Amino acid sequence: MISFYQICKRAAHKVTFVAGYVQAGIPSAVEDSLEGLVDLNAELVNNVEATFYVRVEGEAMKDEGIYSGDVLVIDRSIIPKEGDVVVCCIDGEFMVDRLCSKEGVLQPLMKKRGSVGREMPEKDGFMIWGVVTYAIHKQL
Repeated sequence: MISFYQICKRAAHKVTFVAGYVQAGIPSAVEDSLEGLVDLNAELVNNVEATFYVRVEGEAMKDEGIYSGDVLVIDRSIIPKEGDVVVCCIDGEFMVDRLCSKEGVLQPLMKKRGSVGREMPEKDGFMIWGVVTYAIHKQL
């Protein structure tokens, strides 16, 4: 089961944004300044009308850094290309997967990962629904 959530245009939940970057790995000097407030919808969404959030269920994409319970930001206005992580619809069921090109046709990698064990359906039963732009997962 997959749940889609549309962006709330009136959302104004802003959180404090710390200026600068946090160094991954080797520590760096801490800048002790707050830049102001940030609206996460504004940070994560380029096209409000074409963007949706969806919650992931299942561990088939964990090798891609996407886990059960993660929230994906999906932009339906982006033209998908090989290598993109997308939400697609196969025979009426939604799934998230990375696209590959086979004989010039974009399709999910599901056979290579072997987690689903399904053959690629006929073209009529397959649709790329949108491109994943962010994956948000809980650390605790």
